[in-house]
Amino acid sequence: MDALKAEKIVNEFGRTMIIVNQLNRIRMENLINDVEGDREPSSKYGTDPYAKHKLLRNMVSLETNRSPLPYPPGTIKEALELLLEYEKDDYNIETLKLGLRYLDYFK
Repeated sequence: MDALKAEKIVNEFGRTMIIVNQLNRIRMENLINDVEGDREPSSKYGTDPYAKHKLLRNMVSLETNRSPLPYPPGTIKEALELLLEYEKDDYNIETLKLGLRYLDYFK
C-alpha cells in the first residue's frame, strides 16, 4: 500500500468515526432519557423489561459492529501504521494512534 492510498483509507475511516460517534451520542441520549424517565419498555426494546438496561450496558462497553467501517479493520490498521511511519507532526501522530485504539472497539 502506498502513502496516498493509506491517506485515503484513513480519511474515510475518520469521516465514518464522526458519523458513528454522532449516531451513538443520539442513541445514548434517547436511551438515558428512557431510563431516567423509567418508562415502560416500548416496542423498540421488545418485551424484555430489562432490554433497555441491557442496551445501555452494551453501549457503555463501547464495542460496536464493524459493518459501518469503510474497509476491513486489517486494511485500516495497515494504513494507520503506514502513515505513522512517515508522520512528523505530534498532533497527527496522536490522532493516528487514537485511530488505532478506536479500531479495537469494532468487533
